[in-house]
Amino acid sequence: MSLLNEENIGKTCTWTSGANGVAKTKTGTILAVCPKGTALKPILEKLGIKGIAATSNLTNVSELDRYLVIVVPVGQGGRKLSNKYYTPNAKYVKVEP
Repeated sequence: MSLLNEENIGKTCTWTSGANGVAKTKTGTILAVCPKGTALKPILEKLGIKGIAATSNLTNVSELDRYLVIVVPVGQGGRKLSNKYYTPNAKYVKVEP
């Protein structure tokens, strides 16, 4: 059974990820669903997203259901930084109503 729901596209979501023993909660907007067995590259092309450094290999086929999420970071003084794209495991994503 898939954890993905296309009705979540455009909604805000949060998830916690960890690296080097530090957990960080991230908040972003769901752009697409990435069902297991699907590569990310065709999804990005369909959305017209080019020239990004994604957190996962674009041509690998995922063994997990994932969401494609955009996070728009804000720097000091409210200055907008470059968008970041993530593909968190759908199991750990909390979608806001």
